[in-house]
Amino acid sequence: MALLCTIWERMIRTVRKNMRALVGDRLVDDETLLTVMCEVEKMINDRPLTRQCDDPRDLAALTPNTLLLSYRNRSSSANTSASTHNLREKWKLAHKLADEFWARWLKEYLPSLQERQKWLFPKGDVVLMVKEDCPRGEWPLAVVEESYPDKNGHVRQVLIRAANQTQYRRDVRKLCLLEKSDSE
Repeated sequence: MALLCTIWERMIRTVRKNMRALVGDRLVDDETLLTVMCEVEKMINDRPLTRQCDDPRDLAALTPNTLLLSYRNRSSSANTSASTHNLREKWKLAHKLADEFWARWLKEYLPSLQERQKWLFPKGDVVLMVKEDCPRGEWPLAVVEESYPDKNGHVRQVLIRAANQTQYRRDVRKLCLLEKSDSE
């Protein structure tokens, strides 16, 4: 533990020294200083700790931001010797738990979005596409382009346009209304 404290202290000392050199005697407003500190925080937390997996072809680095924010640092190409199996296993567990949370969240949250009294699916409504294969944290949105009522006048399918401009014909049970169009 003493070694880890020494590493942290050295890192803090380095940041403090560089911030003093960067800011110096200049008068910097709070917003600018906060922005600089956020950028510095990101740089420090984007540093590689170890590889994310044992595959020799995968050079993706495990960073503090990967652990804190659950994203990969795609721009890192630095090499590190701090390869720790325990850290990788903890990250894998955190990733697994986040995936499990996402799956549970979708099962509980999406049905609450789909509850509605009557929805005619007019052109221009913004909808969330319910997709089982959607990666964690992604919320694919689309706009209703056209409704297709059945012989009884009930809308069962709609034509939607996704953010990438691709059009899909979807069952209304796989959509959640997020925002009604102005035409209503």
